[in-house]
Amino acid sequence: MLRPAPKPKHRKKASKKHRGDFPKSVRDEIYQHYNYQCYLCMSPATEIHHVHLRSRSGRGVFENGCPLCTTCHQKAHHKPEVLRAIKEDYVRRYGADHFKDERDKLEEAEWEYAKKLAEER
Repeated sequence: MLRPAPKPKHRKKASKKHRGDFPKSVRDEIYQHYNYQCYLCMSPATEIHHVHLRSRSGRGVFENGCPLCTTCHQKAHHKPEVLRAIKEDYVRRYGADHFKDERDKLEEAEWEYAKKLAEER
């Protein structure tokens, strides 16, 4: 009798839910890039903030991570002007799609290609 192959215990692709998580390697890279200092007040950074909020499909990529101290992180979530200032600076530095991961960019390119083919018909 043949037995089915066992299912893998992990996904090869991260689920949409987990694509917003910052992997440890990315967190370390962000902290090192900013010398472990808060982006706003230069005190020691303790948290990584999603510039494009995770609730709005902000991904866990370097270009979307901003090191903040706890106080400034609270301000970023409760004062829209603080969040807006950080976001505007990141858009200037990394472009309007700074919060997307490679999978988002690939899906977007596939969608654009499909639209172009449909228009040619």
